[in-house]
Parts: sequence; C-alpha cells; structure tokens
Amino acid sequence: MIQNELIKKLKGSVQTDELERRIYNIFLLVVIIFTPLSIIGNIIQRLHIIAIISPVVLMLIMISLYYFSMKKNLMFKFFFCCAFLAFIAVQWVYNGGGSSGGMQYFFIWTFITATILLRGKKLIIYVILNCIILLGLLIYEHLDGSLIVQYHDKTSRLTDIILSASFTFILASFMIKLIYAEIDKERRKSEQLLLNILPKKVIKELKEKGNTSPEIFRNVTVLFSDIVGFTDISTKLPVETLISELNDIFTTFDVIIEKHSCERIKTIGDAYLAVCGLPEINANHCKNLVDAATEMMDFIKDRNMTNTIKWQIRIGIHTGNVIGSIVGIKKYIYDIFGDTVNTASRLENLSEPMKINISLDVMKELSNSYKYEDRGVLEVKGKNKMQMFFVSPLP
Repeated sequence: MIQNELIKKLKGSVQTDELERRIYNIFLLVVIIFTPLSIIGNIIQRLHIIAIISPVVLMLIMISLYYFSMKKNLMFKFFFCCAFLAFIAVQWVYNGGGSSGGMQYFFIWTFITATILLRGKKLIIYVILNCIILLGLLIYEHLDGSLIVQYHDKTSRLTDIILSASFTFILASFMIKLIYAEIDKERRKSEQLLLNILPKKVIKELKEKGNTSPEIFRNVTVLFSDIVGFTDISTKLPVETLISELNDIFTTFDVIIEKHSCERIKTIGDAYLAVCGLPEINANHCKNLVDAATEMMDFIKDRNMTNTIKWQIRIGIHTGNVIGSIVGIKKYIYDIFGDTVNTASRLENLSEPMKINISLDVMKELSNSYKYEDRGVLEVKGKNKMQMFFVSPLP
C-alpha cells in the first residue's frame, strides 16, 4: 500500500503537474526499478566493481536531482540527461564489451530522453555532447581499449548481446507504455477543458474539419438568470468572498443544468445563460429547462437558510429558433444569437425575485404538471407586448 502510494506520488498528478514533469518522474521511476536488476546481473557476470556500483551511483544522482528539483521548484532535466549519458559511457567501458556488446545502441535512448525532456539550446548542446562522447569511446576502443571488458569466448559475447538487446527492448517497451499513458492523460485533460467551454458536437467538428460553421437550431429553449441587487451587495463584500460565492452558485447551477440534459453557454458577471435542444436535438427541451430552473430556485432557497449571505435570483425562459456558432479565432467561445435569446433576456428583466418568468410559447409546450400565474400582457422592449406567466411546480 505504501509502495503504491509512493509510486503514485512519484509519477505525479495530471491535475497539478505538467506533462514534462510527469515524464521526468517516469525516467526516475525506471532507473529505481531497474537498478537492483542491473546490480544482480553484473554480480552474476562477475564484472568489474565499477560496473556493479555504477547503477547505484546513477540512482543516487537521479534521486538527488529529483529532490532539488522539487525543493527549489526547478527541473534539472539537462543534468538528468547528462547523468544518463555518463552511466551509458561507464557501462561501455566496464560492462558489455563496448561496441562488440552493442552498447552503442543505448545511446539511442539517451537521445530519446533528451528529445522528450529538453528544448532549444539545451537540446542542441546535449546532442553535440552525446555525439562527442560516443565518438570518443569508439576512438578509444579502436586505439587502445585495454580497460574495456573483453569476452572469454564467442558464446559469452553472444549471450551478452542477447541480454543487452532484451534489456533494451524491455526498457523501451516499459518507458513507451508509461509515456504513452501520460500523454493520453494529457489528451483527456485537454478534451475535458474543451468540454467545459464548447459543446461535444462542436469539438468533434473542430477535430474533423478544423473549423465550424454557424448553425440554425430549431425548437430550442433559452434560460437567462441573474442575481437581484448584485451590484449593491458586491460593493460590500471582499473580492475573495464575492468570487467564492459566485463560484459556489454557478458550479451548482452547472451540475443542475447537466443533470437535466441542458447546456450552459456562458456566464457574464452575475448573469447565467443556458439552453436545451442544442447542439443535440431534445424533444423535451422546454420541460427539461423549466425543471432545471425550478431546481436552481430550490438550491438558492436552501442555501439562504444556512448561508450568512442571502441571494435572490430572477429567471426568464423563452423558446424558439437560435443561431449557434463559435466566436473568435484564438480564444474560442461558443455563443448563441437571435430573437429567442433576446426575448429570454427581456423575460428575465421583467421577472421578479425568486420567480421563473416564461412566455406563452413555453407554456404551450409544457404539460399540466405545473402551476401557472398569468401576468397578463406586458410591454417588452423591442417586442411590443407579450403575454407571460410565472411558473412553479404543483404542490
């Protein structure tokens, strides 16, 4: 249990740690796991004492770099890669018979490591250093090579080559699997962030086509909500408290909206805009959104019973056709437009505290399971006169 928690902590969190940090941690995890195996293998082969202790030294260097990177909030990626390179150089001389044992192929992994972890000038410097060390070892082996471990016979050499190839394959598979898993987590994290600002259908269209076109949606219900007296109350509250209150209210609204198969479009200050019936068609768009509005009201009432700060909201709901489209090029925002949206906003303005104000069109779509309070015909800016109702669930 403790080991699992340690490994989980070492690998990092997809929510709090950047991708490079998590991959950096994976390399350290690989070193720690394979160090005991390297030591045992070197002892069995009765190799030089330097070959036996070099994995331990590498692991200690990696752990030290990891410790300082966490302590100082820095990532010693370049030193990490250099330590990896130094380890391969030592193994070349004291373990694996140099190029005869295929040690040059391990330099591929030092290059892969650097490519993943380093950027810009550091990567260029490391690649040059990698090439110089590899070339230097090859020249040294060709001119002298007295320190390089020699094989007793062809069988020993073949055995070591097979073991080295197997080790490289296992190490490569293990690291690729872990890195792929981290990249997949990052992809899902990015997709979740997109889902927070764009509908799923729009995201799919962006992935497939690279752009999205404005679309007319018919039979859509729109909800507008705002907080009564928000400006006056907000001037009396500390900024942190105000943001915390809005965050709590809107987060719960989001949960309620999603529960009723609706879609939150955006918030503007204390205003909250949601729809039902787009981008996916929903035959119960009016009922779903009215049910969501009722639950939003109930939440505010319950919250006021225990919270020191009392809030009241107004809600307006209208149904009809809307236009949905992405606005902007660099910072995508999905928004809706049209007369239906404007009318819902007017209905919200003409509503009363803790009341849900709906149009005649919405009432016609609803069943008799609601209680209606006829408000008569009221003047609506830009719409002349409209008949509207307060709606609430039956007792």
